[in-house]
Amino acid sequence: MKGKFRITLIALAITALGAAAWSQAKSIKIAVASFELLTAEADAEKPGEAAAQLIESNLGSLKQFQLRKSGEIEGYVKKLELAQAGAANPDELKGAGEALKINYIAVGSISRFGALYQVDVRTVNVDDWSIVHSSGIDSYAIDSACRYVNKDIQITFTGEELAGKEKQGADKTTVTVYAFEDSNVMAQGAGYGGAFAEMLNSELGALRKLSVIERTHSKALINEKALEMAGIIENNDADSYLRVRGIAYRLTGGIRVFKDVTCIAYELVSTETGAPALMGYTEIAGLDALRPVARHIARFVEEALNNRIGTLKLVADPANAEVLIDGLPAGTAPVLTFLARGSHQIKVSYRGYETAVKDVAVEPKTVNVVEVKLERLSRKLLDEALLLERLNNWEAAVAKYQEFIERYSETEEANEAYYRKGHVLQNYMAKYQDALAVFEALIKRYPDAMTRAEAYFGLAKTYTAMGNTAKARESLSILIEKFPDSFAAEEGRLMLGGR
Repeated sequence: MKGKFRITLIALAITALGAAAWSQAKSIKIAVASFELLTAEADAEKPGEAAAQLIESNLGSLKQFQLRKSGEIEGYVKKLELAQAGAANPDELKGAGEALKINYIAVGSISRFGALYQVDVRTVNVDDWSIVHSSGIDSYAIDSACRYVNKDIQITFTGEELAGKEKQGADKTTVTVYAFEDSNVMAQGAGYGGAFAEMLNSELGALRKLSVIERTHSKALINEKALEMAGIIENNDADSYLRVRGIAYRLTGGIRVFKDVTCIAYELVSTETGAPALMGYTEIAGLDALRPVARHIARFVEEALNNRIGTLKLVADPANAEVLIDGLPAGTAPVLTFLARGSHQIKVSYRGYETAVKDVAVEPKTVNVVEVKLERLSRKLLDEALLLERLNNWEAAVAKYQEFIERYSETEEANEAYYRKGHVLQNYMAKYQDALAVFEALIKRYPDAMTRAEAYFGLAKTYTAMGNTAKARESLSILIEKFPDSFAAEEGRLMLGGR
């Protein structure tokens, strides 16, 4: 009987140890770093250490956390600071979490403007510095702000929530917050830019449909000596570092402070192209509106990246073909740009090739790749039309030119067919109204191109043949004004009597 009792006790002990080990394995292994002080008023008071201790004490009391004391991660924080200063290789920090026996580290900041504190706390993955939990609040007392953060952590930062958020991470667009510059003297004196960037960082980090990289130690990620802790300065090579680390966008902006209003401008910049995908501007009357505006911008960015904006990557053969998107110039291929979700018309052209026109459906959260191979343009119809001209077969020549126009209407070569058709109608067939229509059509295609000079000269000759001297002079005046150095302009001056 005693043997059975002993075996039962041993079994219970093993079960208890197993449960404890399982619980420990399932717990969130975390440490708390010291808080940064972002404004002169906060720095004078130095509430950072006390706030970090309040957060750390709370984490230690919650069963879902396995806490590593802040003193035990001092070496890691010092290495991080060296990497930020450019004095150490940030790659040395990889795998630090395993050595420290933590997976996450809580970082925070405190700003103060007058009597109002802004407290932001974020928990990040020590391997990739992605934010896994975020909380921020404005308060008139540090203690009450920390109590709010602690309550939020207790309720929302659970193993289940963490697993769900990190599971979705692979499919999310990755964003990081960079410098919000203090763009005028009043802003510089108050330090609004750094505080607002922290609020925006927290508000983005709290969202579920974006992957946000913590900005506090972003320099450790990109190893750029020229960057300030507050964010990325302009005209550097930061984007290339961010691309390597899978960061698709950086959110940046500027703040101007005036007596009665604070102006906030922001833009979401692609690290791939350096071009803004989103831009916005807002004005607020008081400091209490800073965090609500940050929340609004964060939600707008999340909604836009997930539901409104898609990336178009267009590759053409031949390269350097001209691209129009919805009728507007988009440069030469290859083109990488942002478009609103939905259908867009893409037109690709290159001299000597047929123009390609495609309707493209752009979807958000993806790179919509379009490949266009242009076919070489055949001059057979033009050559046949020119031969018919030489044979004085005017009707057949006009028909061939029209056939070429209909087939190759989007190409630059169609201009030649327009002009020759108008020339035949005016000079050899005396179909003046038809000739006017052709020359007008040619001008409307590209009104400022040099090839339109011949069209204006054709109009002048046609009006002259019709006896409409006033319209002829009007056409010649436009020709000479727009294309003064063209051969057609020289002939036009002769028609005007050498002027």
